[in-house]
Formats: sequence, structure tokens, C-alpha cells
Amino acid sequence: MADQIATKAIVLLTGVNSRERYKAAVAVAGDLRFRGIIPIVALPKNSIYERFFAERGYEVIPTPVFPESKGLLLKIAKALKMGQSIQDFLKIFEIKSIKGVLSFGGNISLPALEAAARVPKKVKIFLVEQNADIAKVHEDFVSKAARVYLPFQEMEAKLNLTNSLVAGIPVEREVMRSEPMELTTTKKKLLVLGCRKDSKEFNDMVFYLLENFSEIKRDFYIIQETGEKDLASISRYYEKQKIDASCEMFYDNRGPVLKAADIVISRPNSDVIAEITALKKQAVYIPLPQSKDYFQKLNGFLLAKSGAAFLIEDRTAGTPAKRYKKLVQILSTYTRQQDVMKDKLAEMDFENSSKRIANDMEFLLQGKC
Repeated sequence: MADQIATKAIVLLTGVNSRERYKAAVAVAGDLRFRGIIPIVALPKNSIYERFFAERGYEVIPTPVFPESKGLLLKIAKALKMGQSIQDFLKIFEIKSIKGVLSFGGNISLPALEAAARVPKKVKIFLVEQNADIAKVHEDFVSKAARVYLPFQEMEAKLNLTNSLVAGIPVEREVMRSEPMELTTTKKKLLVLGCRKDSKEFNDMVFYLLENFSEIKRDFYIIQETGEKDLASISRYYEKQKIDASCEMFYDNRGPVLKAADIVISRPNSDVIAEITALKKQAVYIPLPQSKDYFQKLNGFLLAKSGAAFLIEDRTAGTPAKRYKKLVQILSTYTRQQDVMKDKLAEMDFENSSKRIANDMEFLLQGKC
């Protein structure tokens, strides 16, 4: 693709150090390359994501990791390392004629952002926000950015930024293009998406519902995503209880199961929100406590307030019995709100998020602002 289209600009992608950020980054990178804007990806050495980008034909360059520093000597060492890394990126900008830095967050994006901020006439800064608040690492660069891409319309008025664009959360093409999983059942399909944090709580919740509310077992076929350590035990549980269900490990491409599902129960992680919203699926979000994941709480509350999803408060609010009762009520009545929710999800238009970002970056990189 890059060889067939004249190169209009080269940009550096940084901050891609988590599954959520990788999914958004690879979506935007594809749409940038389609427009002749060539992404180079900055990743820590031995990153698990290096191979995925390399397989897609992207150049990958190393960027250092900056762990939390405790103690004066460690802080000094970190500052020296940061200073050297900033100088390294300034050289890279010149050697490779980089015109923009696109950050998805994370501490590893700091040296590239700092370097770009020192040469604003040569290198533009673009920030992709995937949650319902500005990422901490981006706070000092918001005013310096050519554009801040926001996921939700409701954030625009709250933040009052003159350089923002509501773009949604980018979704991989593979998710949108996938075919639904084939299931030989006449029951409604309930998809339970696990979480690397506190997966036991999610699993216990599903078991409690099945054991105490017979209508769930009667009306739904369960598709459950979980981690490798729980896969065998959960599968045995379903088999022993003679429950119509299938259990899988974390999906690389959740498209087939999401398309097959009638309703989803999940943590409100940004990549899950993006896929569920883009495919216009009703969802019940159960965030981790704010002390464990600040953004999950904000994401779930905003989506529920806007009418795009259901929300069950985390375990710090109310009793388990009340939360289970509310969840059962939602599963029993969600079809009544199906049309309204789908209209709201369609308004958010996440399926075109990466195109929206790529179009805007092309416009700004060509100086049309």
C-alpha cells in the first residue's frame, strides 16, 4: 500500500504499550497509510506489539521505558535518561523528516511528545484520547497539540478546548469485517467479556446468576471470555451444570462473538467500548472500583447517562444482592430499549473513527488550518 501511494508525510506513533492502545493505533495507522501518510511506530524493545506492526509492514523504532522513580538517585537517573531520549527523537525527526507525533498515551510517549513540543513549527502534536477524560501523560501537551481527538461528544463542552475534535474510539477493520460466530441455538446470546483484572469476580457473578435466577439459564446461551488459568474450570462448570455455553480465552478479534451476541456484559475498557459501540450492541457495563481503574468508572457513567448503555455500579456501591437484581432486570427487559439505544450508538459512529482521525491529520499536516 505504501509503495502504491505517493508519500505525503511521515508521522511517529507512540504510546502503544497496552492492548487497548494497540487496537486503536493499528486502526488509525491503516487509514493514515491509505492516504499516503506513513506511520513509524515507537515501541519499547521486546514489546509484544512489535511483531504485529512489523507484520503489517510498519517501521518500528525503539523508545525507552520510564518506570516510576523512588529516591533521589533514581529520579536523577530517570531525568538524564529522559533528556537523552528527547535528543534522540529530535535527531530521528530530522533524519526521517517526521512531520507529526500521534500519541495514544502512556509514559513511553513522553520523550517523543517533549521533543515535538520543542520544534512545533516542524512537528505537529496529535493526541488520541480513548477514555472519558484527558490521559495524565497528555495534560501538559493539550494546549500545544494541533488536535486533541476526543471519544465522546459530552467531553467537548466540559473541556472547552479550541483544538479538539470528537472522533470516537478507533476500531480495527478485522472486527468490522468479521462474520458472526455460528451457533446452533434458538436462545438469545449473552456475551460475557472477561477482564484481566479481577476476572474471578466476573466469573463468580455469572455463576451466581445461573444458580439463583433460572430464567437466565433458560433464556440465554452464554458465551464467556476468560483467561487461560480459568478456561478449563469454567468449561467444566458449564458442562457439569448442563448449561448451554461456550468458553474461550481472550479474543484477538472479538468481532464474530460480538456480532453473534444479543447483549453483552463487560468492563468498560476503551477497546471493548469501541467495538461494542461500532457494532451497535446493547451492553451492561460493570466498572472496576475507581481506586483500581479511574477511567472505567467515568466511561461507564458517561455511556449510561447518554442512553448508550446500561450501568451496574461497582462493588463499592450497594449490596451484591441489589446489583444482581438490577442485572437480572436489565437482562429481562433490555429489548424494550433496543431501538432507542441503537439510534444513540449510531449517532456516536465509532465505526468511522479511524477514518475521521486520518482525514483530519491529513488536512492539518498539509497546512490547511
